[in-house]
Amino acid sequence: MLRPETTPDCPACGSKRAAWIFYGLPVSFEAFGADLEEKRVILGGCCVSQTDPEWQCVECGHGWGRPKVLDDLHRFMEEEGLFRESFWARFRRWAGLRSD
Repeated sequence: MLRPETTPDCPACGSKRAAWIFYGLPVSFEAFGADLEEKRVILGGCCVSQTDPEWQCVECGHGWGRPKVLDDLHRFMEEEGLFRESFWARFRRWAGLRSD
């Protein structure tokens, strides 16, 4: 199972009922089994951004944490040389503008 083995307490209300948020398209909903039904896992959608939480409290709805998948993706892109200079960085260089 993909879900982390330990579940943190909610930093907002202290509840022990926190759900891990799965981002992406699940190959099979059956793989999550009772975790979905018992709200130990919730589906976060196909897209994940810097502002999306990794955990959500089942009691108060507070979200926190940074999805680990972002770190994995960043590391993969660095290793494969897939980072490109942004449009604005190229534009500033072309226009002779300072980047600071």
